[in-house]
Amino acid sequence: MSNDGGGFRWFSGIIATIISGVVVYYLTEGRNPQPPQSNSEPLGISQGTPPSPPTKPTPPVTRTPRPTPQPSPSSEIALVSSRGINYTKLRDLLAQGKWKEADQETTDLLLRVSNRQKEGWLREEDVKNLSCEDLRTMDKLWVAHSQGKFGFSVQREIYQSLGGTSEYNNDVYRKFGDRVGWRVKDVERYYSDVTFDQKAQSGHLPRVERCGGGLGCSRRGRRVLWWRVAGGDVLSSECPL
Repeated sequence: MSNDGGGFRWFSGIIATIISGVVVYYLTEGRNPQPPQSNSEPLGISQGTPPSPPTKPTPPVTRTPRPTPQPSPSSEIALVSSRGINYTKLRDLLAQGKWKEADQETTDLLLRVSNRQKEGWLREEDVKNLSCEDLRTMDKLWVAHSQGKFGFSVQREIYQSLGGTSEYNNDVYRKFGDRVGWRVKDVERYYSDVTFDQKAQSGHLPRVERCGGGLGCSRRGRRVLWWRVAGGDVLSSECPL
């Protein structure tokens, strides 16, 4: 019996020791369990500062070169006059596209060059004695500001292409009038019907509108005056433009 009681006590002591150890572990560690340490990082979570995204290369700055300022059409034209005439006003009117005012200024300049402002019209001898230098200056200004569409030299070229010569020919003049828009349906247009616009036909301007040639203010008088200025007498080989 004694041996059996000792064995039982020995076995009970072992069991009590195990149980007390478990209780102590639970009281000290079990209530605050520590997560297992791992050297690997959980998926989807990075530690520390995330790497910067790759920097996109900055596209090169393209600088559009500024256009070189171009001189105005008349800036290179010398305003030459053998009569001491100032052509600044005509130049400015043409530069502003004021075609009617420029046409009237051209007529006034022809009178000034001929010293006929008081009379207001030109005689045959006045037209024949017009200064080539002054006519050339007026013509260059007209041609430059109209991009080659208007001017005495443009009118002369058209007139000569129709068979015009230094001898006045009424039939050739009529053809010329049809070509440049001075005649419509065989009827000569009045000055009030002139198209003062760059959309007009080539050679439409300038329209010399003064009586002269000893023919009074008739239409024929105006035709002869124009022909002497732009068609034959003056703008001949002796006065090239």
